[in-house]
Amino acid sequence: MKRFDSGVIFGVVLLFGGGLLLLQTMGLLENASDLFWGGIFIVAGAVFLSLLLAGQWWGLFPGMTLLALGALIALPEKIQDVFGGAIFLGGIGLSFWLVYLMDRMQRWWALIPAGVRA
Repeated sequence: MKRFDSGVIFGVVLLFGGGLLLLQTMGLLENASDLFWGGIFIVAGAVFLSLLLAGQWWGLFPGMTLLALGALIALPEKIQDVFGGAIFLGGIGLSFWLVYLMDRMQRWWALIPAGVRA
């Protein structure tokens, strides 16, 4: 049985990023670097969220934070200016709410940072 080479993923990411930058240089796509880095953060967040399938609840914290950050980067600048803080802090707060809802008796402590408002 042949093992999967992780270098393939790195190569695909490089090709995808290079293609986006080429389209941006040719004037066919604006803010390609924002889409690329936003996508990278979203994929990294999804990897952490996949730890939930293995029973690792702590993966919610970096997963939701990276998803919110990736969405924030990929969104247009006008939306970033208005809703940027709400999206990022909302993603972090949502992770604490989800941890609490997964096991209310053992993880009651997650309510404290989940309910804090500025």
